[in-house]
Amino acid sequence: MKNIKQKAGSFIKENGLFIVFVLAFFIVNALLTFSNDDVGRRALENASFLSRIKEAVRFAHDISPRYITYILTYGILYFNRAILICAVINTAALIGIIKGISDIYYKGTKYWLCIFLICLYPYTNMTQAGIVSTTMCYWLVTAAMLSALSLLKRIYKGGYEALNIPRKILYFVSVLICANQEQAVIVMTVVFILFLLITFMNKKKGAIVGAASLIIQLMGICTLFFGGGNKKRLAGEMLLWYKDYGMVSFIGKIQMAFVSSMNRVLFESCGLFVVLSLLIAFIIWYRYKNITKRLSAVIPLLLWGFAKFAPAEIQWVRPAIGQYGVVSVQTYTSLYTYAFIALICIIGGFTIINLCILSKNISELIRLVGTLVLGVSTRIMLGFSPTIWASADRTYIFMWFSLIMLISDIVGTYREDIENIKKGCDPSAVSLGVILAGSLAFMAFMNNYMSLIMNE
Repeated sequence: MKNIKQKAGSFIKENGLFIVFVLAFFIVNALLTFSNDDVGRRALENASFLSRIKEAVRFAHDISPRYITYILTYGILYFNRAILICAVINTAALIGIIKGISDIYYKGTKYWLCIFLICLYPYTNMTQAGIVSTTMCYWLVTAAMLSALSLLKRIYKGGYEALNIPRKILYFVSVLICANQEQAVIVMTVVFILFLLITFMNKKKGAIVGAASLIIQLMGICTLFFGGGNKKRLAGEMLLWYKDYGMVSFIGKIQMAFVSSMNRVLFESCGLFVVLSLLIAFIIWYRYKNITKRLSAVIPLLLWGFAKFAPAEIQWVRPAIGQYGVVSVQTYTSLYTYAFIALICIIGGFTIINLCILSKNISELIRLVGTLVLGVSTRIMLGFSPTIWASADRTYIFMWFSLIMLISDIVGTYREDIENIKKGCDPSAVSLGVILAGSLAFMAFMNNYMSLIMNE
């Protein structure tokens, strides 16, 4: 009896927060209602299930070739309990996300850190096109990416035979889901190319699986970007969402995507950036006495604080971002416009410099900087689509999760430095930090999740 109580106590201690968060997440999702695209797709409720699947395939062919996404969306919306089914899928995806991050970066089950970081992600974005339509395209795909990456790590260490049958099925289902979403397929293509290179260089197992996965992603790229009807779809999107898109130059497209992305992550939903910058600064200040490195560590935070809390009179710090970004016919002659671009480039540049200072070897450097750059690139590529503004904030999800992965990687890689910092701090200061972090996570949860229910 005593052993049972000890095991139960140990289980609750390790997984209690995880269970509470998962249950709360499920309840919030189950209480949502249909909106936006869900309403129109739900209007086919009198049609048979097969008719809805045919409509999903037709829609994917005519509008966007995300066949898996639309088949899932239309299929779920057929049922009377569609919201409940969606809540179950989203909760399963959440578990996959937390488990994926933990398996990739931690030896233990540090679910508390994953939960804290996920609370900082603005989940309200997942209702912009309707909870079912949005989550099937972004939230589920994010879970598939992280599941594939965590299983790919197992394959690298022990070969494909290291996976049991359920994990093998999960891996290839995840790879297929990633291959049917434009941002995800680019990321995973790069990942599988790097995986094959590292596998051959280190003579590890898994090359055949990596090659097969890469072929699936390349087929996805051909379907999504070069399939029949793409020009027709592009012309239709320009007419519907962005009539002047054809007049925007190549540099202009990069500018409006980069500026809007950096503005979002630095100034509008800045929690993850602040956590990342503080973490890097603490480790560098602990490890190095060099004043130059220490100054470099705090520059992103200083510039961010100046821009975030600058008086309204200093307009160039936070200019309005319009249809063309910050550079338009009205603003291209103003030096203030380019001052803002310079500001966010300096913040981003010093963040990369600090990651270089933090890294102990070239492999760490490539991994850390690559995670950041690849994540930001998933949003910048939206500059080459007329739906860059119509897609709203939901397209930022991969950039947000690249920051979550980067923070997790730093915590996992430099755990000794972090432990030494904790030992050197007063216990009351550590306790205060834990309380503040917990309070921040709770407030972020209330803002990102409970507000969804209040706005229903």
